[in-house]
Amino acid sequence: MLALEKHFKQTSKSTDWLPRLDGAWQLVFSAPNKTVPAWSYVPVNEDAMFDAGARTISLASDLGPFHFDFTGDFAWDAQTQVMEFGFTRLLLDAFGRRLLERPISIKRKTYSYFLLEEGADAIIACARSSAGSLTLMKRRR
Repeated sequence: MLALEKHFKQTSKSTDWLPRLDGAWQLVFSAPNKTVPAWSYVPVNEDAMFDAGARTISLASDLGPFHFDFTGDFAWDAQTQVMEFGFTRLLLDAFGRRLLERPISIKRKTYSYFLLEEGADAIIACARSSAGSLTLMKRRR
């Protein structure tokens, strides 16, 4: 992934990837970041959903009987392939029952996308977060 990121930084970024990011993506791997350097992956089912038209983002995570759903909005820079996003709402369910639904305020983050397969059927995406971690995602079908 580091070699791909280096190659991307050295090549032209003439294509806007946002239309190809539209949809649901499963987190496959996330490398350590500056905030939590020893924590590289937590075995949770986690999906990110992007709505390119509405500029909304959702992150759904399942950890045992708990289901977390964070929703918010994003801005996209087509020149740099950078997404800035923030979550504004949290839903928490356990054993199929809603435990919590409330507005939240979390510091906005950025992800710099450096690999997205060609074409509308892209199935792999890579990004570096503003915290320094690398993320690999695959499209949900």
